[in-house]
Amino acid sequence: MKIRRIFFIFVLSLVVILIVNKIRFHYEWKDAFFRTLLAGFEATRWAPDFSIDAFEQAKLQMDQFEISQLLGKPLRKDCDVHSECIWIYSWQMSGTDDFDQRWVVFNPQGKVSELRKSFFID
Repeated sequence: MKIRRIFFIFVLSLVVILIVNKIRFHYEWKDAFFRTLLAGFEATRWAPDFSIDAFEQAKLQMDQFEISQLLGKPLRKDCDVHSECIWIYSWQMSGTDDFDQRWVVFNPQGKVSELRKSFFID
């Protein structure tokens, strides 16, 4: 009986943490689940002025100026002059850490073509 009670409390705690991660990081259930499960391996470095709530306001077809006003300066930019440009607002603390991915992808015309939001498992 005592073991069942402990197990119930454990499962209930995981469900609560899962819901908190879903709300806090604006994730779908799958990403919230893995973020909860692998919390001990997560280490995200965020851009200095970045906010998750501001990222939720970013929209497709916004230009680079609008994104920089909304999200601030990215950690880095990976750009190819003839293709897309990716502004990276979060990254791993080390080469093997799982992290909360927040990237903005621009098309060659400088407009947002993709907003990457996921829990990246390395």
